[in-house]
Amino acid sequence: MLPTATHLELTIRMQETRLLEIALPVPLRRNFDYLPAADMTPQILDSIQPGTLVRVPFARQELIGVLLAIKSVSAHQPEKLRPAIAFVETSPALTTELLDLCDWAADYYQAPLGEALQAALPVLLRHGEPAQISGEPAFTLTQEGKGLPEGALKRSPKQALLIAELQKLPYLRRSDLEGLGIPRSIAKSLIDKGLVKIEQIQPVTIQNHQVLNDQPLTLGEEQQCAFASIEPFGFKTYLLDGATGSGKTEIYLQTIGKCLAQGKQALVLVPEIGLTP
Repeated sequence: MLPTATHLELTIRMQETRLLEIALPVPLRRNFDYLPAADMTPQILDSIQPGTLVRVPFARQELIGVLLAIKSVSAHQPEKLRPAIAFVETSPALTTELLDLCDWAADYYQAPLGEALQAALPVLLRHGEPAQISGEPAFTLTQEGKGLPEGALKRSPKQALLIAELQKLPYLRRSDLEGLGIPRSIAKSLIDKGLVKIEQIQPVTIQNHQVLNDQPLTLGEEQQCAFASIEPFGFKTYLLDGATGSGKTEIYLQTIGKCLAQGKQALVLVPEIGLTP
């Protein structure tokens, strides 16, 4: 039996139309095909990479899915496919490595891929909002404040202390002021004088600077031996054995400091919440 004109039109349309294969955070072990939205031009689709977040209609709601591929063939008839709504952002939220990791985890734990991918996303991205690192208010010197000589404002010891610390460090957080014993009213007085201002600083900007009042302790002979044997790069496992109060934590902290000095990161796991401080 020869295909009808309608079938021929559908076949041609399927060959010309690119489809979005999307993983959705639903308890179904399958992916979903969608038509591109009207404003998703061929140029835009050519630039979109897997891992990009897409807002799509699903049943009577809207969901945020993860683009897995752009393809031209679907197991469903095109008239049954719904168009996507929009890309959340044009850059991928998940790298190829993270997509592969989530795919492996979903297969290993027998979980839907969409739910595994959702677990890898920050909360903002799960709701279709751009993931932005929130700033942290910090005190810093104004141009006039930077022009002060060392030892300025001696008649106000607290103000002089704050100026002296800001001459050594570019930023101080509110918690740093508390550590120095400086009331916020002192900072406000300097702000009113035009010597200090508040800026929103990304947390990493502050973390890269010296931490106030937290100088490393001097390691004992056994501590130094253990510390020197730990190489904070590559993949290696170490077991640090010692009695309570023998100074294991200081070895952890100084090893972390060595990592941070190399521009790397550290993750610390503790067995109970009481040990977090």
